[in-house]
Amino acid sequence: GGLTAEDGLSDVSVEHSVTVEAPVLASLPAVTLTGPNQVSLCDSATFTAVGSASRPLTYVWTAESSGNVNVSANLTAQLASESGSAVTFPASLLSGATVVRCVATNFLGASTDVSVTVDTVAAGYPVVALELPPPPYVVSRDLYAFATVNFSSCV
Repeated sequence: GGLTAEDGLSDVSVEHSVTVEAPVLASLPAVTLTGPNQVSLCDSATFTAVGSASRPLTYVWTAESSGNVNVSANLTAQLASESGSAVTFPASLLSGATVVRCVATNFLGASTDVSVTVDTVAAGYPVVALELPPPPYVVSRDLYAFATVNFSSCV
């Protein structure tokens, strides 16, 4: 009794070794990154990666200069210690325009790289963050954006 496949692969009396490999074209995770483009030096900057995948994603955060700006070692170290989908750091770690980058990787090793450039501004400006759903965007569907405003703690 019982089911048996060709060559006895489902026969319980015989041991078989099966190798499962990742697909040749692994599906890339869909990820969006939200965060401020400008932040006052006495405030904090929060960046959030929102991903869509069949299993949890892993995140790697980095910062790189935008132009002639050197990224501080403290910011580099703080981002390297983060592994979640959101990071917050004091804007005082920024030394001008900085690209905050997040690489989201799925369980198959496929990665999506997203980034936001953030710069410092004079104290007291409100920070507006605009959130959009991940692409693709289709003309025949409504697109909803959400905005949040954070007032500076500098004033």
